[in-house]
Amino acid sequence: MYRIFIFCISFFSVSFLLAEKLPDTFESETIDVSKTYSFFDDLIKPKDEFETTKDYTERVKKQVMESSLLKENPDRYFYVPLEEIEFRYNADKQEGTFENIRINKIADYKVHSNDLYRLSLKKSTSHHKTFMGENAYGVQKEISSWIESVDVIVFHNDRDDIAQPFWSKEMDVATAKAAKQNCKAAVRFCLAPEEKEPRVILFTETEFQKPTIDSPYEVSTIYAGLYVKSVSLIFYDKETKEIFWNIDLANYKNKLTLETEARRQAEIERRQAEIDKLRAEREEKEARRQAEKQAEEKKRKEHAKKVLEFYQDWETPEGKIFAKYVKSQKNVVIFEKEDGSQVEVNYEDLTPQYQDLIKLSKTFKKVKNTLINPRMWDEPGSSSRSGSRNTAARKKFKASFVKISPDPESNRKDLYVFLRLENKNVRMIPLSQLSERDKKWFENTYNEFLKAKQHYEEKYFVRLLDE
Repeated sequence: MYRIFIFCISFFSVSFLLAEKLPDTFESETIDVSKTYSFFDDLIKPKDEFETTKDYTERVKKQVMESSLLKENPDRYFYVPLEEIEFRYNADKQEGTFENIRINKIADYKVHSNDLYRLSLKKSTSHHKTFMGENAYGVQKEISSWIESVDVIVFHNDRDDIAQPFWSKEMDVATAKAAKQNCKAAVRFCLAPEEKEPRVILFTETEFQKPTIDSPYEVSTIYAGLYVKSVSLIFYDKETKEIFWNIDLANYKNKLTLETEARRQAEIERRQAEIDKLRAEREEKEARRQAEKQAEEKKRKEHAKKVLEFYQDWETPEGKIFAKYVKSQKNVVIFEKEDGSQVEVNYEDLTPQYQDLIKLSKTFKKVKNTLINPRMWDEPGSSSRSGSRNTAARKKFKASFVKISPDPESNRKDLYVFLRLENKNVRMIPLSQLSERDKKWFENTYNEFLKAKQHYEEKYFVRLLDE
C-alpha cells in the first residue's frame, strides 16, 4: 500500500512537471495590437524629404529598440489572444482540429517579396454611408458602404504550410474533451526588427470590395498592425493554462507537406537504390572482366612457360603433375614443378607415351640450348652486295635468342624476335626484318624440335604448346 501511494505521488508529480504551461508573465506580456500600433505611430515621426530611405529605416529601428516596450529586454516576447477559435474532434482518427485561424499570404511590393504572411486578429465593422449607385445599363440600386478594421500581425516565413484555416494533430480523448470545453488560442512573437530587414514596425494595407447589383455593398477593409518575427501559435486550456499545442510557424509542416516529403524521400531512396544497383552491376561486371582478364593472363603465362620451358602434364604413379623435364640419372627421371620443388620418378613406371615425351623434352632442351647460346646476328637494315670484294660487310652484333612473340605493349599481332645483348639488355627486332641468314639459321635449328614434336603429336593424337 505504501509503495502504491508513493508511485501515485511520483506519477502525478512527473505528469505535472511534463505538462507545458503558459508562463506566469502571460497576462503582463499580452498586448493590444491596435493600441501598440497607435503607440508606435505617435512615437515615430514621418519620413522627411531630406532623409534617405536607409537613414529613415535606421532611425525607426533605433526608436523602436529604445521604446519603453523593448528598451529593457529587446528579445522580449509578447502575446495577442485570438478570437472565435473553434475545436472539433474525430474520435475514429484520434485527431483534434483547431479552426478559424486566418493566415493569408500577401505580397510586399515595396521590396518585391512574396514571403509575407498576415495573421488577422480582432475585426470591427462600422456603417459608413448609404447612397444610390448605377451600373453601365442604367440600373440603380441603393448601396450600403461599410468600413472594416482588422488588427493584424505580419511576418516573414519561408513555408506555404501555414496559410490554412485549420490545424490538426493527434490527440487522446481526455485532452480533446478539455480542449472542447476550455480551448483558447494566442499568438506569441517578438517586436524587435531584424537587423537587415527593410520592413520596420508599422503595417497598413487597404482592400476595396466594389458593389454589384446582386451584392450592393461597398466594403473598405483596412488592415493595420505590426511587423513581427519569431511567431508561434499556441492553443491552451483557459482554466489550467496548460498548452495543448505550441507551433513554431517557421518550422511547421502540415500533413500534406509531410506526406509529400515522405513520397519525395521514398522516390529519392528508390532512385538511389537503382543507382546503387546499377553501380553494383557495373562493379560486378568489371570484377568479372578483371577475373577473366587475370585468368586469361594466367593462361597466357602458363602457355608462355610451356613454350619457353616445355612444362607439361605428366602422369606418374603418384598422380598427375605439371612440371618440366630436368634430367635423367640411370633409371630415374627428375622433374621440376612450378614452385621449384623436384620430383623423382622411375622411368619404367612411366607409360610409353610419357617415355616418348621425355625424349621430346631432351630434344627441346638441346634445341633451346642451341638457340640461347650467344651468336652473331645481322643488323637489320644493313646489307651487302654479294660477289663484290669492295662491298662493305653486313653489320653484326652478338646476342642470344630469348623468344618470339607479339610486342606486349602493342595491340598489333606482328611477331618480334627478342634477343639478349651482351650488356644484358633485351632488344626487339621484327621477325620480317631478320636477314635471310638469321631466318634460315633459326628455322633449321627450331625445325629439329618441330619435326620431333609433330611426330609425337601424330603418334599420340595430341597437341602440345597450343592455347
